[in-house]
Amino acid sequence: MIGDPSPANKLPPSPPQISYVGGELTVVAKNSTLSDVLKGIQTAIGAKIEGVTPTDTDRVFGQFGPASPQAVCSTLLTGSVMAVAAGLLPLGILSQLVSIGSLLAFLLVCIGVVLLRKTAPAVERPFRVPWVPWVPILGGLSCLAQMVSLPWSTWERLLVWLVLGWAIYFLYSRRHARDLRLARDAPTEVALT
Repeated sequence: MIGDPSPANKLPPSPPQISYVGGELTVVAKNSTLSDVLKGIQTAIGAKIEGVTPTDTDRVFGQFGPASPQAVCSTLLTGSVMAVAAGLLPLGILSQLVSIGSLLAFLLVCIGVVLLRKTAPAVERPFRVPWVPWVPILGGLSCLAQMVSLPWSTWERLLVWLVLGWAIYFLYSRRHARDLRLARDAPTEVALT
């Protein structure tokens, strides 16, 4: 019989304090995944508002609960997709996908902060990042360093999802969002009677 080759079997048992910290970190990681579900819901609602989803999806993305301003159908749909993914994918792959996606989003935010501060300095902001450009540059570099430490297979999956998202955007959503903006901005005739 071959024993388990993992190095965890060769380590002495950890003190209870370390086990407690490990449990706390697990709770934090689960909350991070929950925040990704919420990002999916916000993305679905934003896509509906911008008009990049088909108009017949109003009943899914445009429905809100009767007693609260929550997008019930979007929440159920996004939560179901995340639950299926969590049940089918190995935890290591899932955590790497969540990590690289979140890190890429934060990297883009850091770049956007510097660009917007240069191109639109007069725009009123509820929060202004201090010490620009140093804080966004350091934030972007730390995100990039963590992304580089992820395995190549994670980068391949990220590229596949990015290409799929760009294809949907450029083949369908961009044109429909432009048409919706043009319809919104078109002057309406008012009948004077």
